[in-house]
Amino acid sequence: MINSVIPIKTAEKSNSGSIVIEQANTKDQPNTKFGIGSMEVLSDDLNSSIIITITRDGENNHVEEDFTYRPILKKAPTALWGESLTPELNGEQFIKDVPFGFEIKPKKQHEPGETQAIERKELQFTTELIDNAYNWENIEPFLAQSLKKEDKEKTINDTIMEKSPNRNNLLENMGINLAEIEEINLSKFDFNDFLILPKIEQV
Repeated sequence: MINSVIPIKTAEKSNSGSIVIEQANTKDQPNTKFGIGSMEVLSDDLNSSIIITITRDGENNHVEEDFTYRPILKKAPTALWGESLTPELNGEQFIKDVPFGFEIKPKKQHEPGETQAIERKELQFTTELIDNAYNWENIEPFLAQSLKKEDKEKTINDTIMEKSPNRNNLLENMGINLAEIEEINLSKFDFNDFLILPKIEQV
């Protein structure tokens, strides 16, 4: 399927001649009577063409004749694709059945393959039971130290620069490359930046 922003008046197959836009045995026929309303270009003075190129195994092996082309019809706003700079107030808002592209399908459909019967037993299975497949772990609850504000501040200042194996393991599990964050410097850290001092876990 191909679509165009500009509606189509004529279409050509590369190296294969023109495409008949009119549809046979259909109720709605393509409407190519459109212009450019904002420039007051009449339909007879406007040409818009699309060239379709289909190749196989190289640029020179054209196979456009192996496909069918059915125009895609849409509504075009009269203010844009009409023929008057000042359209009628109560006139049609849209131009119906304007070709804006093509649905392209192979002329020769692929022949369906033969259905291969499969024995039902080939699709059956038995459930494999695994004893104790899941084990619950005991998670230690977070217990905060009972520290005064001054003691919290001292503990944070004394330990903020220490390397934490648990923190590094957590960052690595999150996919963070520690080498890329080595330049982070906490030497100028000030506990006054906290609105509320964090709790310190008991160890």
